[in-house]
Amino acid sequence: MARKKAEGKSGVAFRDLQKVAKELNEMLEDGGEKIKTNLPILKLELIIKKAAEAILVADDKISKLAGEVFEQLGVVLEGADTNEEEADEEDEEESEEEEIGEIQENFLPEEEELTNGDKSSLNKVAKELNKMMKLTTPIEDGLDTSTLQAEIVEICEDIRDGEFTKDQFSENAVLIFEKLGIKITWAEKEKPASEKPVVKKEDKPAKKKNSGPGVITSIMNLVIEKGPITEDAIVKSLAKIFPDRNPDAMRKTVRVQLPKRMNKEKGTNISKTEKGFLSA
Repeated sequence: MARKKAEGKSGVAFRDLQKVAKELNEMLEDGGEKIKTNLPILKLELIIKKAAEAILVADDKISKLAGEVFEQLGVVLEGADTNEEEADEEDEEESEEEEIGEIQENFLPEEEELTNGDKSSLNKVAKELNKMMKLTTPIEDGLDTSTLQAEIVEICEDIRDGEFTKDQFSENAVLIFEKLGIKITWAEKEKPASEKPVVKKEDKPAKKKNSGPGVITSIMNLVIEKGPITEDAIVKSLAKIFPDRNPDAMRKTVRVQLPKRMNKEKGTNISKTEKGFLSA
């Protein structure tokens, strides 16, 4: 199974968030509380936004990646122009913080932190996922705690609703998923034959069979056949092909696949132009 990049609510990749967090840590004064990079994605987004607005001003020199991440997170630096729309965005982000829970001034409640002591548990979970998900690119051995966490989050993004029952994973794995803020919709356990309701054969709903290509193959075909084609046009076409799928989820798949991952995994030669994605 191919793996897709873990993203937060803002659409920023988890690894990019970790890089920006490390960049901010380098700007903090010696002895200052450092941002911990081994956090659930949503918390890391909020913490980076809070830290950037606390220690940076508009004229500070930052990397191109940090600038792009700040823009996606809605960071407003001191000295930057603001307007009513940005104020509304801040109100929305404050509501998000309330939903996730209050974050302490020093960035992280200790009881929610994943420490090096959890590394053994994380390694066990990684092995479970490698086996259960039948990954073509399994999680490697010997990774540090933060990277291991990021890999687990990425893989769990690929778990479909109802794909597994909770008891197919160990108690340790379920606990780690909860610590990392990973939400999985578990399948219900199948009832014993004695408890199953008797259903007449003619009353069974017909199962829909999709004998056509999947989402990723459809994305590739759209680019090859209709390129140059924009992201919006691809998602619109996918929505017609897969009416039961979530358009936002398919948009994320497009962003993850095009162009680099698809070129690597499918052997295509797709590039991004001003008019959209084009296959050479």
